[in-house]
Amino acid sequence: MGIALRLARKLRMTAGEYTGVYDENVGWGKTGDVTYEVDVPLEEAVAEYFSDLSTPCRVITEDAGVVDYGLEPKYVFMIDPLDGSRNARRGLPLHCSSIAVYEAGATELSEAVSSVIERHDLREEYVAVRGGGATLNDRKIKPSGKTVLNDAVLALGCHFAPAVGMYAKLSSRLGREVKSHERNITVKSYGSTALELALLASGKVDMLLDIRASTRYRAAPKTYDIAAGLLLCSEAGAIVEYGGHTLPERLPLDPTVRVQVAGAGNMRLFNILRNSLR
Repeated sequence: MGIALRLARKLRMTAGEYTGVYDENVGWGKTGDVTYEVDVPLEEAVAEYFSDLSTPCRVITEDAGVVDYGLEPKYVFMIDPLDGSRNARRGLPLHCSSIAVYEAGATELSEAVSSVIERHDLREEYVAVRGGGATLNDRKIKPSGKTVLNDAVLALGCHFAPAVGMYAKLSSRLGREVKSHERNITVKSYGSTALELALLASGKVDMLLDIRASTRYRAAPKTYDIAAGLLLCSEAGAIVEYGGHTLPERLPLDPTVRVQVAGAGNMRLFNILRNSLR
């Protein structure tokens, strides 16, 4: 856990130096996602950190793919050095680093033993340890206890204008479940899937849904976007299902796999959300 925490704090400091740096030129990482100018120094910070580390590790990141540091890695780290790159490069809030830690030999996304989501724009450090619960700034967290849709907050994975339409029928179905049809469920799109999972785990939002991957939409979250948040939600007590084309589905530690995810603070709201997808 100490390795992940020290790295998370290093990445937060690095992000602080480059937030608001905007350049029209973009590149492409090894996993097939866009690489912005603000992503580069954080990827470099990850490489530097593990190069200097005496513990052999396998590191999986958004831009570098899979890299082994030393022989016979003891741990596997699945990392998104900067989730919410578009927010960070414009100087907007809501961006973070996401780190999930696995023991050597782990093959599935669900097998993380610890995780950290380090928010850059606020002093918020979310930590989970398998069997040890989840915390925000060293205080135990739990998900929302809200069981009705009225005035609920739904984090919706749109992020891009062409994706908005795929949620139209779902939104109508959810809206009809509430007596006050005009002002009922508040919809948010934060632009950082890892952070949205952290907000779900800590009760700041009541539900979460991102179905872009199920429609083969290219700009969808991948495994490294949700790896840390899955353990955080599980340890906090939130209900989360994820998969590639179906929910739920077991997924490998493969950074190229696109993922859809649905979650809620409790089973009652989760069932309402799940039924709206049918």
